[in-house]
Amino acid sequence: LRRFARNKLAVAGLIIIVLLYLIAIFAPLLMRYPYDELHSGARNLPPSSTYWLGTDRNGRDVYSRLIWGGRISMAAGFASVMIIMTIGVVLGALAGFFGGLIDQALMRFTDILLAIPLILLLITAASLFQPGLRTTIIVIGLASWPGTARLVRGQLMALKQQEYVTAARALGA
Repeated sequence: LRRFARNKLAVAGLIIIVLLYLIAIFAPLLMRYPYDELHSGARNLPPSSTYWLGTDRNGRDVYSRLIWGGRISMAAGFASVMIIMTIGVVLGALAGFFGGLIDQALMRFTDILLAIPLILLLITAASLFQPGLRTTIIVIGLASWPGTARLVRGQLMALKQQEYVTAARALGA
């Protein structure tokens, strides 16, 4: 934590991320107007005290739409990362811990997935399934875990070579 606190850019980044998540969480309280409410007499208005970021061509408040869109984007990113981390950590830990045939099989499968472009998987999923946010989150999560799995596997394999592990094995652990 001390090392992190000394890095001013890292602290600034953390503050910005926390601020964005707080805005997303409290979006209903921060919005002046509903994000989908049409104001027919207020089309294409510039920023003002009434509409802080102006209105779009349909008369919707841009500030409210920006906050609500951020809420959806943050939730989608969080859900995708949760899927990626769950699959990547479990499979990487299995490959790194057991090694041998399990490691070979999991890493070859990982290599195959890394060879397929993500955009191709997204387009295929959109044509096969109902296109939407949920499908996009699931496809990104299911297609993006190989990098995490390789990282976890590498770290576990490095840990297995540490002296304290060798000492513990020598003592019968």
